[in-house]
Amino acid sequence: MSYTKKLLAGTALGALLAIGSVGTANATPYAFASTTYNDFLVTLTGDVSVVNGSISVNTSQNYPGSTNTGGTTLQTFTGANNTTTGAVTAPYAYGGPNASAIAPADASGSTTSPLLESGLKGGLGARAAASVGAASIFSGPGDSSYSMVENGGVSPVGAITSNASQRETLFTFGGGASGGTVDFTFKAQAFAEAWTTVSGETASASSNNQIILNICGTGSSASNCLSPSFAGSFLPPGLQVSAASGPTTGDFTAGDQTLFNPYDSGLFTLSAGTFYQFSLSSVLTETTSSVPEPVTVGLLGVGLLGLGIVRRRRMP
Repeated sequence: MSYTKKLLAGTALGALLAIGSVGTANATPYAFASTTYNDFLVTLTGDVSVVNGSISVNTSQNYPGSTNTGGTTLQTFTGANNTTTGAVTAPYAYGGPNASAIAPADASGSTTSPLLESGLKGGLGARAAASVGAASIFSGPGDSSYSMVENGGVSPVGAITSNASQRETLFTFGGGASGGTVDFTFKAQAFAEAWTTVSGETASASSNNQIILNICGTGSSASNCLSPSFAGSFLPPGLQVSAASGPTTGDFTAGDQTLFNPYDSGLFTLSAGTFYQFSLSSVLTETTSSVPEPVTVGLLGVGLLGLGIVRRRRMP
């Protein structure tokens, strides 16, 4: 047998041994996070009025070779307590061979399970979506919103992806001569999952949410909120969730989920003649990195072993 034929035979033998001894590779690293708010309503009483506000949503993703990297959509409003806001949707961010076929998420109002959770399980790609539905958050119907990030696998092997989704609502109110109260009610769900199958892979996801009321500083007027200082936090601690998997453990999943149906902050007293700024924020992030799967490593290593055997037999 010629040297070339022996070389090919040795390499093929190594490949067969690798497949037989290592087995078929499993899925690639996966991470997912989502936050859903439903019927978010702000009740103001007394000598209190809404001055201005804004709603912004943002998405980003950096899957290797992708161009649909997301962006920001902003809506501002001014006026009375029955202020009505239109729907706000961030540009859908997606990349990778399997992500573009999945429809963007929307503020559908579901609080029964994380929407679109398994879209990229077993696939390659990354995506991020954020939207807030039309609402009258001071008189009803309340605000409903959905934010998500997801990543399935990383290609090329060894690359790292990092995706983010964010929504923020700000508004300023108060200034009345006799003061009043404010109360926040809503339903909410936060979820995070990270999944790896090969030792050396990493995956992490988090959903971080805040509902904060600040006091506007001295010199503030109906058109601004200067040097705001913290007045109170109204978010249940369960809406801060995270999950992580790897790098030392393969075949591992981690996740957390919280559901409030409904949550009521209770009354907060507003001082006379003082302006307040309310902030509702939801920030979701996830990161994954991959390593060569066992089959790939085994094929390479045992194939080289077969090459070594052929070379050894050629030597006198």
